[in-house]
Amino acid sequence: MHRVPVTNVDTGVVTFYDASFKFTFTPSSGFTFEQISSVGIYLPLSASNLIPGKYEGDVDASFIYILSEPSTLSDGRLFYTLRNTSTSSENFTAQIVTGDIANHPDIGSREIAANLSSTYTYGIVTSTDTGANSGFTSFREINGKWSVNQIIGVR
Repeated sequence: MHRVPVTNVDTGVVTFYDASFKFTFTPSSGFTFEQISSVGIYLPLSASNLIPGKYEGDVDASFIYILSEPSTLSDGRLFYTLRNTSTSSENFTAQIVTGDIANHPDIGSREIAANLSSTYTYGIVTSTDTGANSGFTSFREINGKWSVNQIIGVR
């Protein structure tokens, strides 16, 4: 499966398709195209281009976060988990879902949704620790705290 951008030459509108290409290979002729099948993707990919991997806080290396490889939800959105793997006593996890905010499964029905920037991808905080530093993370201002179910925007 490949995400293929197809541009309407009359309108300039780009639609993405997951296309499956079938080829056969013979030593005498190489690859021979046989068939294509595709399914349209109705929600465009987020412009944020999230890159899974390990991230360290900007203040020091005591804040280490892992952004998971995405899973694909039934409507074509990508689902990521952002979690703290620091050795400190804090715990922080957020679930981030790409795509249009109006139909976001966790945030779309919230009153604030109409005021959120389309240049970010949003999710919600799903866990923070319960200790003295509960919810502290280098993503917030000094001594800033996160609470479960708060909105987080990333790009």
